[in-house]
Amino acid sequence: MTGAAAGSLAGQTGAGTGQVLIGATPADSGTVVLHMVSPGFAGEVDSLPIGPGGRFALPLPAQGDSGVYFASVRVDGVLYFGSAIHDPADVDSLYTVQAYEGRPASPGSALPVRVRNLFVEAADSGWTVTDLFEVENGGGFTVISGPGGETWSHALPPGATDFRVGQSDLTADRTSLEDGRLRTSTPIVPGESIYLVQYRIPAGPVAIPSESPTERFELLVREPGPELAVDGLAAVEPVEVEGTTYRRFAANNLPPTVIRAEPGARRDVAQLIPWLGAGLALMLAALGAWVALRSSQAGDRGEILVQVARLDEDMAAGRLEREEYEHQRNRLLDSLPGGRP
Repeated sequence: MTGAAAGSLAGQTGAGTGQVLIGATPADSGTVVLHMVSPGFAGEVDSLPIGPGGRFALPLPAQGDSGVYFASVRVDGVLYFGSAIHDPADVDSLYTVQAYEGRPASPGSALPVRVRNLFVEAADSGWTVTDLFEVENGGGFTVISGPGGETWSHALPPGATDFRVGQSDLTADRTSLEDGRLRTSTPIVPGESIYLVQYRIPAGPVAIPSESPTERFELLVREPGPELAVDGLAAVEPVEVEGTTYRRFAANNLPPTVIRAEPGARRDVAQLIPWLGAGLALMLAALGAWVALRSSQAGDRGEILVQVARLDEDMAAGRLEREEYEHQRNRLLDSLPGGRP
């Protein structure tokens, strides 16, 4: 621990109690790392042994301390964080760091896609696509890289280029477009994960692979846009997301298929299917709020600081180039409600 880090805990008020859970079972060994982000320091400040019952002593910051603290633990190569601690009152009960056993992805296995939304916008030489997947890991374990190096992949429309990872649960340096497929080795924790990527596809007919059963699938075309005929989805009422109107084509419980769209006659409004309406409209309202939140980097101050700590961890492990690290870190710090720490 550096001198700056050691001094950062000089005013601590005492110790709370933390616990590491692996699934529902307390950890039986290991080390918890305490992190801090403050005006003068960002990084690790202490290492805490895990004792019986997964318990560990948790130093608490002094009242009025300007730093934000949180604990982390690494299990099967995956780093898990506890919630942010702003002052001692934030730890009025047991502080928990939830972790999970890691299991390698099985070759040929695929996690179900609950929701997929493609936002498309006409461009000079084709279409700009924002492709959002909601993937569900229903197991009580984290999916980690298997022998093939991937945790999840999915085919994208032919001709996809200018690929980049959006602000989501994907790790940018572990995600790529290879051989027409989105491929990632990002660990997949239990529950729902949001994957957001952006790319461009050529003008003309478009084939959109949907490789696994999907509970809700939507194609949203930004207006004004060209007339479009879509096979495999039904035309439904347009929707406004963050002030922008989108023409919509949708399906529930879509089996594996290829959606085909090409310039042509617009579907008759009379073909609108009522059962696709209300639930999807509510989902899109929530999605719009989520997209706005992610794109603006708005959010809870403590959660943003946790993201900063994750970047610091990735940089220390050599998973980020310094230029990219500094760019992302400065962007996060500039987005903090109330300014930088």
